[in-house]
Amino acid sequence: MSTKSWCLSIAIGALVTASDTVFASPAQFNYVGTVTYTDGTLSGVSIGNVVSGTFSYDPSTAPNLTLGSTLAEYQLPGGQINASVGGHAASASTLSAQIQNDFNGNVEDTVALSGGSPAIIDGVQGTNASLYISLASKYGNTGVLSSTALPTSFDVAAFDAWAYGTLQRDGTASGTILEFNVTSITAVPEPGTGSMLMLGLGGLGCAVRRRQSDK
Repeated sequence: MSTKSWCLSIAIGALVTASDTVFASPAQFNYVGTVTYTDGTLSGVSIGNVVSGTFSYDPSTAPNLTLGSTLAEYQLPGGQINASVGGHAASASTLSAQIQNDFNGNVEDTVALSGGSPAIIDGVQGTNASLYISLASKYGNTGVLSSTALPTSFDVAAFDAWAYGTLQRDGTASGTILEFNVTSITAVPEPGTGSMLMLGLGGLGCAVRRRQSDK
């Protein structure tokens, strides 16, 4: 096999492998948002501050409770969610999810991810503190979710009714510490995906250099 053919074979194989390996296991996601409300509990945090965080769960987990064909609830052992804003941190395990597909009401498709029992805020475990993200599409917008399965990707813009997160000290609206709009949610690639992608691009570069040297 010629050097050029060898380079192209490596490049194509690596790029195909990288494209086939998208999600980590369990599925992990990064999200970004902006603060829309704060009760002042978190010093130095104000409206407009950037919120960033991650959440993870196993998409293959079977529903703990299925409510008809349009609504499913999941208990997600090992699932986690966290948030960071203005030097403050919150995290929660015992993640649960509610997936609603074509509800045919005020909203259509919804995803609600909740971690608590309880959440930890700046290293202190609250009695009933919780951290959650909620996404919903407007009535008539039925194409966001195709089933009640746990999503492996999120098109935040498609959830046109709301996309927000909340940090609460006691699980009640009156105990809300922070609210934020969610602007993006991106999947975290498998650890090997990045290296395979770089190998593929390197192989393509090798082939290009070889072609140029042959001229």
